[in-house]
Amino acid sequence: MEEGNDDACLLGHFHQLHLGALQTPARRHRATILSAIGIAQHHPLAIAATGKVRPVDRVRQHNADLVAYGQRVVAEALGTTPVPGPWSPHVSMRLVRLPLTGGEEVASELRQAIASDLRCALPVVAWCGELFVRLAAQVYNRTEHYDRLAAGLPALLERHRAA
Repeated sequence: MEEGNDDACLLGHFHQLHLGALQTPARRHRATILSAIGIAQHHPLAIAATGKVRPVDRVRQHNADLVAYGQRVVAEALGTTPVPGPWSPHVSMRLVRLPLTGGEEVASELRQAIASDLRCALPVVAWCGELFVRLAAQVYNRTEHYDRLAAGLPALLERHRAA
C-alpha cells in the first residue's frame, strides 16, 4: 500500500509505532496504546466542539459499532453468517468466516491477494481447516472501507477458488 493514499485501507490492523526498539511485551503494548490514543486525539470524532478529546467510551462505542457493521456487510456479501460473540465493547475486532477451507498456506496467499488486489491490510486466519478474516475498526476507518471490501472480496475468492 502506498503511504498517504486515501484509497488504501487498514481494516485488520491497528496503527502502531515502530516497535523494533522496544524490548518487552509491556513496553510494546504501551506504545501501541499510546499510538492509538495519538490518532484518536486528532480525529474529528474524538474532538468535541470545545477542542477537547471526548470520553474514551464514545470512541470505543464508535469502533465497536463500526466493526459490527463491517462484520455484517462482509458476511452478507460472502453468504456466510457472522461469527457469534460475545464481543467485548472494549475490543473492536470481529471475525468473518470465509466460504473456503485451507491451512496457513492458503491463508497467506489470500492475505497477499487481498493486499494487492483490494488494497486492504487484512489478516486471514486458518483455524481447524476453516478460514476467517479478522476485521478491526479504529477512528480512522469509515463504513466505505468495509463496503469496498464487501464489494471486492467475493470475486477475489472466486478467482482464488478457480485457480
